Amino acid sequence: MNITSALLRLNRLRTGVVLGAAGALLSVAACSAGAAAPTQSPAVTSPAGGRTATTIDQEGVRLTELGFRNGPADFTVPAGLVLTGRVDQDNVVTLLMDQGQGRRVHDHLMATLPGAGWTIEGSSDDSIVFSTSEWEGALTVTAGQAGLTLRRLETG
Repeated sequence: MNITSALLRLNRLRTGVVLGAAGALLSVAACSAGAAAPTQSPAVTSPAGGRTATTIDQEGVRLTELGFRNGPADFTVPAGLVLTGRVDQDNVVTLLMDQGQGRRVHDHLMATLPGAGWTIEGSSDDSIVFSTSEWEGALTVTAGQAGLTLRRLETG
């Protein structure tokens, strides 16, 4: 895949992540009126360059360990991840989080995806597009929030 194709796919998946994140936020807001607030927060430092730095956690947890019923069986995210919202459907899984958690996920995915059989098709400091033969995914980190979406590819 050439860089132009990867960038076009990144923009398409970013749009899907933003729309999916917006829908999930609305669903979570409507459905979680009595939900307990997350209590964990990772240690984060800020270097002179201004970008938040996190320790890369290559030891991850599977989505099932976070209570997801769907998604790729071997896909991991950093241990202790605090989510602000989620979508858990057969064909799509979305994890919503704050910017700091998104940076942790970004660093974790960049370090672990290739060794787990995923292809990174495009990446920047604030996004990653990746795939396998059965799933494609995108992570986008923005000021204040982040979203990770995994979509099952249609077979046949």
